[in-house]
Amino acid sequence: MKTKTLLFLFIFLCLGSIEKISNAQTFSNELEEKIKQSPQGDFIRAVVKLKGRLDINELKLATSGKVNTQRREIVKKRMKDFSNQSQTNLLTYLSTIKANGDLRSIKSLAITNKIVIEANKSGLDKLRYRSDIEYIYIEHPQMVLCANTWSVEKINAHLSWSSFGVDGTGVKIGVLDSGTDYNHTDLHLNIWNNLGEDADGDGHTLELNGGGQWVLDPGDIDTVDNDGNGYDDDLVGWNFAYDNNNPMDNYGHGTHVTGIAAGDGSAGTQTGVAPGAIIISLKVTENGQILQAVLEEAITYAIENNLNVINLSLGWVYNLMYTPGSIYDPRADLRLACETAIAAGMVVCVAAGNDGEYANQLDWRYGTPIDYRIPHNVRTPGDVPSVITVGATDASDVISYLSSNGPTTWSDVPEYGDYPYPSGLMKPDVSAPGEGVTSTKRGGGYEVRTGTSMATPAVSGSVALLLQTNPLLTSPQIKYILEMSAIDLGASGKDGLYGSGRIDVNKAVKYALEHYGGKIIQNLTIPSSETWTFSPGVTVTIQSGASIIVNGILIANGTSTSKVTFDFISPNSTTQNGIKFISGSNGTINNAIIRNGYYGVSVTGNPTGAINITNSAISNSSYAIYINGNTSSNVNITGCDIGTSSGGINLNSAVANIDGCTIHNITTYGGGAVTFNNSGGTIKNCSIQNNSGSANGISILNNSSPYVFQNTIANNTLNGVYVYHASPSLQSNVISTTGYAHAAVSNNSYSYTLFGKTSYPFDGYNTISNSFYGIYVSDHSIIQAGYTDIARYNRIINNSYRNTYVIGYSTLYAKNDWWGAYQPDTTKFYKETGSYFYYLPYLTEDPSGSQNIVSSRGLIAEANVAATTVSYSPEEELLLKAKELQEKNQTNEAIGIYKELINTYEEKSISEIALVELSNIYRQTKDKNEKDYLGNLKLSKNNKKRLYPIALELLSHINKEEGNLSEALTDCETLIKEFPSTEHEKNALMNKFFLYYDSKDISSAKTVVERLTNSFSESPEIAAAINLLEMEELGKEYFPPKVNTEDNLKKDTLTENYEINNYPNPFNPVTTITYQLPKSGSVMLKIFDILGNEVKTLVNEQKETGRYTVQFDASSLASGMYVYQLRVNDYIAVKKMMLVK
Repeated sequence: MKTKTLLFLFIFLCLGSIEKISNAQTFSNELEEKIKQSPQGDFIRAVVKLKGRLDINELKLATSGKVNTQRREIVKKRMKDFSNQSQTNLLTYLSTIKANGDLRSIKSLAITNKIVIEANKSGLDKLRYRSDIEYIYIEHPQMVLCANTWSVEKINAHLSWSSFGVDGTGVKIGVLDSGTDYNHTDLHLNIWNNLGEDADGDGHTLELNGGGQWVLDPGDIDTVDNDGNGYDDDLVGWNFAYDNNNPMDNYGHGTHVTGIAAGDGSAGTQTGVAPGAIIISLKVTENGQILQAVLEEAITYAIENNLNVINLSLGWVYNLMYTPGSIYDPRADLRLACETAIAAGMVVCVAAGNDGEYANQLDWRYGTPIDYRIPHNVRTPGDVPSVITVGATDASDVISYLSSNGPTTWSDVPEYGDYPYPSGLMKPDVSAPGEGVTSTKRGGGYEVRTGTSMATPAVSGSVALLLQTNPLLTSPQIKYILEMSAIDLGASGKDGLYGSGRIDVNKAVKYALEHYGGKIIQNLTIPSSETWTFSPGVTVTIQSGASIIVNGILIANGTSTSKVTFDFISPNSTTQNGIKFISGSNGTINNAIIRNGYYGVSVTGNPTGAINITNSAISNSSYAIYINGNTSSNVNITGCDIGTSSGGINLNSAVANIDGCTIHNITTYGGGAVTFNNSGGTIKNCSIQNNSGSANGISILNNSSPYVFQNTIANNTLNGVYVYHASPSLQSNVISTTGYAHAAVSNNSYSYTLFGKTSYPFDGYNTISNSFYGIYVSDHSIIQAGYTDIARYNRIINNSYRNTYVIGYSTLYAKNDWWGAYQPDTTKFYKETGSYFYYLPYLTEDPSGSQNIVSSRGLIAEANVAATTVSYSPEEELLLKAKELQEKNQTNEAIGIYKELINTYEEKSISEIALVELSNIYRQTKDKNEKDYLGNLKLSKNNKKRLYPIALELLSHINKEEGNLSEALTDCETLIKEFPSTEHEKNALMNKFFLYYDSKDISSAKTVVERLTNSFSESPEIAAAINLLEMEELGKEYFPPKVNTEDNLKKDTLTENYEINNYPNPFNPVTTITYQLPKSGSVMLKIFDILGNEVKTLVNEQKETGRYTVQFDASSLASGMYVYQLRVNDYIAVKKMMLVK
């Protein structure tokens, strides 16, 4: 049979209550009797209760809407002001009595408007009948303590450590208990060092002595209140039970409780839920009995010293603290004290009590029946409405038989009179493991105890994890989070046994981030089985180069007035931080703000459903949106503002639909504000303007074939649309560029660009204007910008140097277009020998309103077309005839003519044009005969010298497209070897680069780019290759990222304190320590071994406000636990890390 250790030690030896006070006097009857029986010189401890009390409702109103630090300052000031107003006169009078020797101790408690005194009979007599005193009474020790470890894993604390990297670091937990064994191996590193009392300036107030014991630093004990908080030498906390500075535990209960909250497992067993939290030991009892005024003083201390959480594993039995009819009900003051602490921004966690077996029956164990029955089964202050009241469960998630039951009531407390029973106030709020819980033992080692005392620190530790995640969370929000994320047990909903259920801290942290935001300090991975839904208005700050990695579903659905914000602090080229959708994921990002990531959003592989990024602003990133390897056509980017980043939208071997976006202030080198590499999809209705650095508006590279529709592309420093070995369709766009010697549309290296599309409406309707070159065509490229029935009605006007520029054996078809005048200015046309340009017939009227032409095509049909007659050479006549047949889908006839051109005019450039046209037909039809034809030309090296390298280039591209990588690579190597220092070598190197890049052999791709930069002058295609390498962070040595990470370095707006952490942890052999300074100061960062020996000084210098990183290399050190200490001015933080080799 399992033995249960009940730490709700029923110490009811002193069962006297506060008696009814006579109307004629302010002294209680018990005090009067005590005075009569005491010798004249004896001092009697008494509590003086003054008239008036803090107005808790006014206090709640004053702190409403404030952050926790503001709340604390408001409450501290109100308490001080109230004390000055209510107690000053009496305190002055008491000082005169003390001076006369009739009073030896005075302690003011503003929180409940009391003064605790020790006075003799004469001193007490001087207080009779004062108008400012409500009553004076003797207080008895009525409150008793409520007495991993499966418990840690039961609430999934271990998962929150690994999933979120939170361990309570920086959160202060006050344990109001029997003290703490601060020498315990699992606890001493977590003990608060009050540096305000560091008299000897050695950076700590707890130190290891020569005997190997952790003791209060002798050099700091000077009986001076150095920090001005009213307590001399409170180095690690305070002993309120005996009013001294040593909170060492002599009873065991407090040490066990502390270990559950924050034990770090150094001695071998991980007991603590928040092993990184700071523990402030506030000793309120020596043996389990507590005076209420002592507890109230400890709560006041917690407020004054800015604690975040207080743990009360204790409780006061209603019938043992109050006699019905008494003028004073102590419960009222306990509620006031707790609610004041909560108003000050603290979270108060309280044990429900260990009286569950007497919830419906009287307790006869002591001979006289004691009534613990509902609605007074939950102990005070566990019955206070706003605290988090905790019940106890066992390892099977069954409520412990001893866990007190709700509901409770306050209808019988005159100051409140609320929550009338039988409906009452439902308590407890949540449950946690409390039966058979292993934790730290006074004197060392571990022991097992049972009780709601053990359940409560599990909740306090959980609160610390939540506050580390989001320091702005308020007590009501935390209570709500814990209840909403709890595992519902017992009756459905909140009940009087389990409350809202047994806590699950991993779910609680998830819920907090989703609904209230917070900070993420390591990679957050959303498993394939989970959906994360971020609420409107939430801000999530992702630190330390971490990412949100989506394997499941991410939904961030803000509104136009309440956005969801993801702030990555600064782009990190090492971790490439951002929101990362992995193959198999899906999600929606709507009305969001995403900033400061290396990638704002990246998509890798094919999602299981759609990924929709809509109405969102993405900025200050290296690459705002990066889509890689998605071929499913279900990535949709709509209505987004993409700006102030190195790269805008980048597609790599992917498909996406981009609609209605504004893309601006992109500073990429050589890439595009939008880049398609080996990619497809649609970009329409977008504004792509004002992109500086060396950016194209749209770069379309390496077999890409997007549909570009109805966009405005202007004021970009390079080309408006840059095409390199690709085949896009452009329709109804307005395109210009401010780049000197650049083009609105630049078509290069065997590219085929269609103005229009292959289905109705077929025509172009593009406006190409206000650029140095309007249309630039080079290196065996073709633009179909107007013919008999397709690609027509474009406006190519007002370009400063040339409207058209055709070189490198290329062809531009631009019939039935408008050139800005009734008769085109032919001086604005340039065609190099060996290239071809056709512009007749042309439009004689402006097809204005090109952006709307698609819906009013009939107007175009009525436009005047110049009647022209022109004579062409026989070979050109054949070329134009083949093109017209191709336009009419008479492909076989067109193929016959192209082959005739190749065979008949082999020594002329038109044979090269025909060969390129044949390869384009093959790409459309996949007719093996045409590929074989190219192969035969390749073999005809000796008698087809002009066409041989062209055939090789075309075949290398076709083989690459079809996945015949070794054949494509062989063709490239042949070109490189046989045509050195020519455009053929350059093109072959570029194709080789794309072969490696697309197959993710980035190292080989980098080697090719090095050869390109060494062998050829800078060119747009080489710049584009470097830009692609930058996405892999291997091109940075040529052109560093354009986002100034120093400018984007900022302090985390969610934190109000210094911060320090390391990643990875455990590590081998290098870890990165990140620290944040909210203000400038002298920074000392040191590493120590577990025995306190200094290992290394990493930082020793003045630093400005900001976030910093430093690497620690432990290659020469042995495996084990190490400690790093950050000291800045008067601030010190100590964290642990594990080296595992």
